[in-house]
Amino acid sequence: MKKFLSRLCALAIAGAAVAGTFSMAGCGDEAQYKIGILLYNFTDIQGQQIESYASYLEDNFDVSFTYVAVGQDDDSHIQGLESCINQGCNAVFSGYNTAIDRCVEMCESAGVYYGLLLADTATSSISEDALESKYFLGGVKQFSGDPSIAGAQFAEVLNETEYTKIAGISFPPFAFIDGNTVWNSMVDGLDETKVICDANQEEMLIPFGYKGDYYYFMFTSDACSATVVQMFSEYPDIEVVVGMGSGMDYVLPALRSNGHRDVKMISLGYTDDVEGYLADGTLLAAGNNNHVECMASLFARAYDAMASDGTAWYSDRVKIDDANYLYGGSDGAADYVIMTSTQDVKDYKAYVIGDKANGPITADELKQCMLSFNEDATWADLTELTTRSLSEITTLRSK
Repeated sequence: MKKFLSRLCALAIAGAAVAGTFSMAGCGDEAQYKIGILLYNFTDIQGQQIESYASYLEDNFDVSFTYVAVGQDDDSHIQGLESCINQGCNAVFSGYNTAIDRCVEMCESAGVYYGLLLADTATSSISEDALESKYFLGGVKQFSGDPSIAGAQFAEVLNETEYTKIAGISFPPFAFIDGNTVWNSMVDGLDETKVICDANQEEMLIPFGYKGDYYYFMFTSDACSATVVQMFSEYPDIEVVVGMGSGMDYVLPALRSNGHRDVKMISLGYTDDVEGYLADGTLLAAGNNNHVECMASLFARAYDAMASDGTAWYSDRVKIDDANYLYGGSDGAADYVIMTSTQDVKDYKAYVIGDKANGPITADELKQCMLSFNEDATWADLTELTTRSLSEITTLRSK
């Protein structure tokens, strides 16, 4: 498809010499709008899926994407944003809520739109000036806007098992605030036979809502492994570990390397091993963002903003001067896929991470929820589209 489109672009350019102008969706650098994406890497499932859907959008909209890998510190992130601006991007999607005020300020000066692809404003540190900037697109709330739903699902899974000793591990509360809501909801939903192996760490109810009862580590595999050693030195009989950040990339390998092969897991995070681990009983449940829905939510706002010079606004979306806008009113939402069976994984592979033309959100469906293509589009319709569950997507696409 890409080679075919490149040939079309070449023909269009030749025709433009005669006609004077042209515009064609999917023509790479010749597209009208350019969007930069900032992520730590584009090699894991997250980066691969974001890039895959971006490629699909290039084929169906007058837009091109550029990808910049950034480090985990503020300076690296700022340098990545500078690279996008210098490359002529009209909008930038950041995977993180890093240095938001500075990023919005830079984008405002450059006339570039800025949005949070994998984070939301309700759980981020952001000034009122940045939040109300014409160039700030808002973020995307995971878990369809309510992380407690996933926690309740995990509690149901655990209550149906014989296992009673449960421990949790994640990134620090400040780095994954939704993890606190997931965990607290799960704990509240467990029956009286379940016992939490309490980490006995300081509670941080404000602003994180962390009760002090799960372990956390600082982002590296070595730190995760050290925390796993600590957990099992304090509670040798742990039966289930809930790995919230990130279960498959960090926690499961740490359990394996430290000899805990019989311990069961609930995981936030996905790799190609999920299906096999669900089949052999290692995993009781696993989940992952629907990255297509994250992209679709932010892309709709970005494209409309670029096409309207920032004036496009859904009539039913909370206005910037409304008090409720400060409490997440600028955010879209995307579903978080929970898988508890191998069939769920097969459906996920087929209809979420598979062919995007037969995936969660087709280009035609997205256009119906964008003001650039449908003046009657609503924020409610866009949100409903970007929060479809795996079962809803499977039902639609498997007909």
